[in-house]
This record gives sequence, structure tokens and C-alpha cells, in this order.
Amino acid sequence: MYKKFLFFLFINMTIFFCGYLHNANAHVYSIRAAGHKTYDRIVIEMSSKYKTKIYMLSKPYRVVIDLPRTTWSKNLSQITTKISNVKKITFGVLNHTTVRLVAELKAPAHLKHPFYLDPKSRFSKTKHWRVVVDLIHTSKSKYVTNKIPSTKTAKKTTTHHVVRHIKKSVTHSKTSHSKTSHSRTKTVKAKKFVVMLDPGHGGIDSGTISTIYRSLWEKNVNLDIAKRVYTLLAKDHRFTPRITRSKDYFIPLVKRISINHNAHSDLFISFHCDAASNHNARGATIFSLGQRGKNQVLSRNVRRLMDKEDNADLVGGGVNIKDYGKHVGGIMFDLTQRKMMSFSQQFASMIQSQFKSHKIRLKTRSYEQANFAVLKAQDVPSVLIEMGYLSNHYDAKDLRAALGRQKRAIAVVNAIKLFYSKNHTALGK
Repeated sequence: MYKKFLFFLFINMTIFFCGYLHNANAHVYSIRAAGHKTYDRIVIEMSSKYKTKIYMLSKPYRVVIDLPRTTWSKNLSQITTKISNVKKITFGVLNHTTVRLVAELKAPAHLKHPFYLDPKSRFSKTKHWRVVVDLIHTSKSKYVTNKIPSTKTAKKTTTHHVVRHIKKSVTHSKTSHSKTSHSRTKTVKAKKFVVMLDPGHGGIDSGTISTIYRSLWEKNVNLDIAKRVYTLLAKDHRFTPRITRSKDYFIPLVKRISINHNAHSDLFISFHCDAASNHNARGATIFSLGQRGKNQVLSRNVRRLMDKEDNADLVGGGVNIKDYGKHVGGIMFDLTQRKMMSFSQQFASMIQSQFKSHKIRLKTRSYEQANFAVLKAQDVPSVLIEMGYLSNHYDAKDLRAALGRQKRAIAVVNAIKLFYSKNHTALGK
């Protein structure tokens, strides 16, 4: 019996490692694009004939190509193109099983049936497999969202589905909160204070890339500082830290909102970095949600930031969160009472004070109110921190260093502890 067990274990382990080695050999060698009079062509050169998932999206016009998780030869995360209709090509990790290529188009196009070129073919001039995608120029009136029948079709994400998903999560969150608050009256033991940490961008969406240090990418800085905060909070028995992503992969904004609601968090913090054409611009800024109204005047810089962060889903080949912004806004006004907005402002002020005490440079207007999409649907105190400018020499140097990142993490943790000490009773903790 024991020998049979060992035999089956050996077979299973062999199959597992063969599969692992197969995936480990998956490699993208190059991505090329060429423009023609009536169409544009994208060619992906890879180590094997992988199943691809290809589809079109609009607002803006994009073609999305998903491949199994691979490695790639060079830094293909931002590919510049000079072809007529392709504005930009982005390539990177989507999640632990998939890498994604997104080609943003200047004008609508039809997706022609993709085809593969076998390296053994007499027409092939390379020793690697190639998948060829042709984008036929068309007019807006003739534009139709295409799906390729021979490939795995992408799961269609609609406004209705996303809004229903948010509402379901929010409703579940509300009922769960009411149940837990009812149970608290029966027990003396207080529930831990749950803090959701949200490192912005990730995977295919690199966020800002420093012009000072080309290897300094926003998505990596955000993740590293969020992880540092997580580690420090986990040492305090009063807190339960949670994180929206723990690795370098892409998460749509609506998914981040859903993760937060399902975790029943008590505090939400989103981490970001900024950049500007003016390289003298520097310093951190803390944002909380502001009510829309005639009295709210947003600066050009704040509007630019809102566009940058709220359009992150487009980089990843997803639905624009603005397409269902009115629904998310409705949820915000249903759930986010003035009290929660007041808590957010108070917490933002505490982060400001901690940044000052740790000698972290702040902007002149270091606190702002803005309607970032990731803050809109939260029913808990929420802030978004722009931790500095990757386009500024001093900020970039500080954010590149472990000491600069740790200083920011400690400042945020101290602010969390102050906020908890002052408000945990009012928040039912």
C-alpha cells in the first residue's frame, strides 16, 4: 500500500513539475507593429503557440491581447509606435496566470481573424512562433466590438454587471456590519480595527515612471510602502491589516472597491505617486472625498490627478469607471454620511502632521478634497496619498531609498494609531 502511495505521488509530482517547466519556458521575444494604407499589423514573437484571448474595446478604442504568463526579453512595458492608427502599446503582467498587451488606437478599427506563423513554415524568417493581429481601418458608424471565435472569448464586462457587483458587495457589507454591531452588544471582546491598504496601479498599469531614475516605477513604490505599513500594523494586536494586491498584478478600480467592502474594513488608504512636467514640483498631498458642488473649485493639478488615477482601468484594457460613475456616485451618497467624510478629513490631517514630524516634504496645499473614483464608493473613512513627485530629483531620490519609504510607512502607521485612539469608540470598535 505504501509503495503504491509513493508511486502515485511520484507520478503527480512529475506532472506538476513538467507543467511548471513548460510555463517557465513561456517567453515573448518581441512585439512589432507596422502601418499600412488600409490596416495596421501587430506581431508578437513567442517561444510557443500559446492560446490567445483577443477582443476590442471602445472609449477609447483599444485591442486587448491576453497570453499565458510569460517572461519577456526587454522592457516591453511601454512600446512606442509610429504607425498611423496605433497611438500606444502597453505590455505587462495582468495577474498570476496572464500577461496582457493593450494597443490604444487613434481611430476605430475592425479586428481581422488572427493567425499563427509556424517557425517551421517555409514562409517563416524566424525560429520562433508568431501571432499576427490585423486591425482594419473603419469609420465610427461601421465600428462593431469584435470577438475572435477561434480564441477564448473575453468575459464581457458591462456597466450593469459592474454596478450590480458593487451594489451586491455594498449591501452585503451593510448587513454584515449591522449583524456585527448587534453581536458586539452581547460580547465584551472588541473586534480588531481592519485597515485596507490599496497600492495603486500594478501589473500592466505601471502608473508614473520616473524621468530621473528610469527603473523607478510608481506601481513598485506604492506596493513597497503599502507592504511596510502592513508589516508595522500587523505587530499591533489592535489592528488587522488587509491589502488589495500583494504582488505586481493589475486590479481594476471596481475590484479594489469590492475587495474593501467584502473585507468590512474600518479605514481605507490608497497609495500613489505623482509626476509633473515642471520638475521643480515636489511634495506629498493627502486627499479625502469632497462633495460635488458649485462651491468646490478644483485646481488643474487635482483634475489632472483625478484623470490619471481614474483612467487606470483603460491602461489595463478594462471598462472606464467613469462609464458607471453616476451609479457609484449614488452609492456614495447613500452610504457615505457627513460623519464619515468628517472622519476622512480628520485622518488626512493626522497624516499631514505625521509627515511634517518625520520631515517628509509636503506641497504648499498638502490637503485637498477630490472625487477620486476609488474613494467614491467607500462607506468608511478613506484617503488617497500622493507620496511625492517621481519627476522631481529630491522626491525621486527619497522614494527610491528604503529609508524614505520607511519614513512614509511609519508616518502613516502613527496616523492610523492616533485616529484609532481618538475614534475607535465612535466607530464601534
